[in-house]
Amino acid sequence: MPAANLDGFDVRARTTAYLTTTLGTVVPFYRLEKAGAFAEADPRGGAFVTERLAAGAAELRDWITAAWRASASSSIGWPAVKVAEVEAGTVDPWLSMVGED
Repeated sequence: MPAANLDGFDVRARTTAYLTTTLGTVVPFYRLEKAGAFAEADPRGGAFVTERLAAGAAELRDWITAAWRASASSSIGWPAVKVAEVEAGTVDPWLSMVGED
């Protein structure tokens, strides 16, 4: 898998780039399939699958990491409390999540 790429994480740009790259693999996939590359003994099919699985796993890892980092400044409940304050133990989120009544 490639190293994490979280600098300047932009959801729209990353989604567009990932889907464009994935779209570019459709024709090569069908060419490999037609050539029998996904048979058990052909390493081309395995290499293709491994590369695409690694790309998907890396993208998912980066999305989860970016979301986790962004959640520290997010708020939950009403009245809103910061997630970072809940994690630090300085705020009890109970009333914000279930209400006073």
